[in-house]
Amino acid sequence: MTLHDWWFLLLGGVLFLHMGLGSIDLGVCLLSLFAPQERAETMLGSIDSIWHANQTWLVVLGAMLFGAFPSVYGEVLTRLYGLVVLLLAALALRALGLEYRHHAANPAPWRRLAGWGAAAVVVAEGLMLGALFLAPHESSDLLGLGAVIQPVFFPTLLFLFCCGLLMGGAWALGWIRRTRGDGLDAELYAVLTLVGGLGAVLTGALLCGQLAEGSDVVPWPFLIPILVAGLADLAVLYASLRPKWQGSPLPWGLLLIGLVLAACAAVVRAALASTGPAGDAGELWFLTMATAVLLPPLLAFQIFQYRLERPRQKPGRPAQAGPAGEERP
Repeated sequence: MTLHDWWFLLLGGVLFLHMGLGSIDLGVCLLSLFAPQERAETMLGSIDSIWHANQTWLVVLGAMLFGAFPSVYGEVLTRLYGLVVLLLAALALRALGLEYRHHAANPAPWRRLAGWGAAAVVVAEGLMLGALFLAPHESSDLLGLGAVIQPVFFPTLLFLFCCGLLMGGAWALGWIRRTRGDGLDAELYAVLTLVGGLGAVLTGALLCGQLAEGSDVVPWPFLIPILVAGLADLAVLYASLRPKWQGSPLPWGLLLIGLVLAACAAVVRAALASTGPAGDAGELWFLTMATAVLLPPLLAFQIFQYRLERPRQKPGRPAQAGPAGEERP
């Protein structure tokens, strides 16, 4: 394997962190749109300590794409520039909603802004990934915004929506179990998690079919074990949704997303040629050493943020999210 092969795997790992962990706060924001106001605040309060860290992986992904695969990065910022601007605007609106709801006299509009901003993020990112991988050599109308009216790109949008439903539901279910919340809510989020998991598998299979279309090489020896592992993980995910299960279904949802992304990456790697180096080998080696130094602290910070989200409570007493207008410690 060449250094670019290793960078392809590393970029796929960062994409998994972005899509897997980022789907938690996107999913929670989406689900909060359909919850009563007090429950919506509790849901959004559960991600206050993690959504900043989750969003960091999008920045890391862009930096790695610029350094190791500049032709792909250049295509994103030229052919799909309209979708990039839409994605950045959606991320900003969601962040405004999550932050300003703490200090507003009427936090309800800010909570809705966070939810609709998350919906716009799913649309923009789904269409951008679809236009990038499903039609890599076609011209794009309106700097990528023409993808909105092309149904061929919708499977990536549906996949991201299902990932949000899967991870958002799993996160909410785990939160309810830790805080001993309403059993009816737990059943609802268990159903949403299972629907999201099934949808992620189906849309992932559809994406693999689209990516392999027209290719003479399909990596079946790699895809078949992934399919078996995915079905087994889906079965464990279903078992983790039962009330007697000790623990959260979140790891099994993350594994399911990782398996789908691994299958798509295998098809892309078999169907497309490498994008080529950023420059000479020395430049790529320098980027590799810099990444080796910077990536571990980012992972440590992510783990630290997830430890902060655990509710601090006395035995037998459920934890409650603070009022929207109060400062959080």
